Amino acid sequence: MLSASDKESGAWLRALPESSLGLRMDDNTVCIAVGLRLDLQRDSMQPKDLGKLKVAAAAEERKEEKYSSLPPSHWFSPIAIETLGAVGPKSMALLMDVGYRIVMETEILTG
Repeated sequence: MLSASDKESGAWLRALPESSLGLRMDDNTVCIAVGLRLDLQRDSMQPKDLGKLKVAAAAEERKEEKYSSLPPSHWFSPIAIETLGAVGPKSMALLMDVGYRIVMETEILTG
């Protein structure tokens, strides 16, 4: 997490998504960038160790249970990243969806 604590580590988030300058990221690039920002290894984003994935998935379920009383006007999605880097399946789906939406919005803005 040392790299994430640097004051300029999030500067890429402020870059304008200009295709002609090579500043527009595809889904996979956004996923990798988020993983690097969280100081995860690429392999840990899709863990080969099923045990780690089960731990992260169980954490997601506990969070869903904890927040199940939220009113229907709220949308909730759990984020669970296991200590050794495994990302829960719902968390990964959310990160991929956010990455996709960023790409779609920046594509619309840059034409």
